[in-house]
Amino acid sequence: ILLLKARLLFDGGYYRKALNLLISNRDKLESLSIEQQTEYHYRLGRIYDGMDNKVSARLEYSKALELGRDLPQYYAANASLMIAMIYEEQNKYALAEHYYKMVLDMPFEEYRNSITQKAKIGLDRTKKMK
Repeated sequence: ILLLKARLLFDGGYYRKALNLLISNRDKLESLSIEQQTEYHYRLGRIYDGMDNKVSARLEYSKALELGRDLPQYYAANASLMIAMIYEEQNKYALAEHYYKMVLDMPFEEYRNSITQKAKIGLDRTKKMK
């Protein structure tokens, strides 16, 4: 329920409320499954990203990526995609390329076509910028 509430708040543009909800429940993180922990960090990353806090977003995306790299859910792959996009915005093309490639190597199933297509396009873009 916690993660669903956070997602709905985020989707509604209530970033601060979503952030407060997740932060205030951080103590429950250890009781969650690896999948849920991955989603927790992914959601926090999305919230920070939406609030234009790229440093915190990248940190949370990295945690999601570390936890969920081998899971079938899309959270880690999309986190890697988002990290790549952050680096690309910062003109750090080699790092962006690294994270775009990571997306393509992950075994996730959910939203695979959409996420991998975005990674391929990003990879093409970054190769041209180097």
